Amino acid sequence: MNSFYDKARARDVVEREAKARNDDVFMKAYQICELTKPTNWRESISVLKVDQPLSWRLIRLIDGEEREELTFNIQGAISNNHLPPFVDNIRGGSRRVKFLKQGVSIVGLGDPNFERALENMDKLINILSRYVPDGKVLPAEGRSGEGDEAQIDLLNRYLTPRHEQPTGSEVPFANGVDPKNILRALTGKEYFHGEDNQVAYLERTHAYPAQYEETLPCKFRIGDVVEAQLSLTMTPVKGGNFKIKTILRGITLLDGSVAEAAQHAARKETHSQVAPKTTKIPKRRMMREVVTKFKNCRIDEDMEDEM
Repeated sequence: MNSFYDKARARDVVEREAKARNDDVFMKAYQICELTKPTNWRESISVLKVDQPLSWRLIRLIDGEEREELTFNIQGAISNNHLPPFVDNIRGGSRRVKFLKQGVSIVGLGDPNFERALENMDKLINILSRYVPDGKVLPAEGRSGEGDEAQIDLLNRYLTPRHEQPTGSEVPFANGVDPKNILRALTGKEYFHGEDNQVAYLERTHAYPAQYEETLPCKFRIGDVVEAQLSLTMTPVKGGNFKIKTILRGITLLDGSVAEAAQHAARKETHSQVAPKTTKIPKRRMMREVVTKFKNCRIDEDMEDEM
């Protein structure tokens, strides 16, 4: 965000969008800031241990039988953007492949809904933590700042190692993610792009009534007000410890007006700056003039000798 970004206006937009979701009967159920309002909220959440890849995931039961992994929505402004397209050159076999990720950082700009969302995330982490030995869950990563500057990182790997999910099925990359087929070339015996690596990219095209359509990941900009869909999982790491991951599942562009206004103001400021004065190169004699003068000087000396 540049110095022209109107944080107060952006906060109003974030708060307006969150309130609209909170007031919607259907969307309210997915709002993480609204999670703990029902007194029996804990009863609807359970934890499932998954073998491939080994992880613990938050689920809810539908009609007492069907399992659905819990995903939640959070509204905020993009403060860091690492979304596709992926265009980095990388060779197969590199240790970097496993850690290639896309993601964004979301800041709430002081919106109380965002603050409640972070508090409720901590409560969900406590639920996951009770399924492994006490003291073995590492502190949650991806949190920084306080108050208006509080933000959270949402990430997702581009590829999954085959040894983590031997029976996993490969799915195509979304449009605009891998335009040069660099990631596609890395898939095969060691890695694959599966359902767990997918991120949905949407854009709201009409506010009332709300209409959405798929979009390209390159359209998102720092400062855009967005809605991110996330899930929480717990995975084993070295030393017998466990790590909580906040995974990006989808992102929707809600309002880009504040970011666009800041970009326009920055360009206008650049164009209005007066060009600095330049110091001109001092005049110098051409080689022909120097040679002519030198010859004239020698002629004068010869004439003096004769006299």
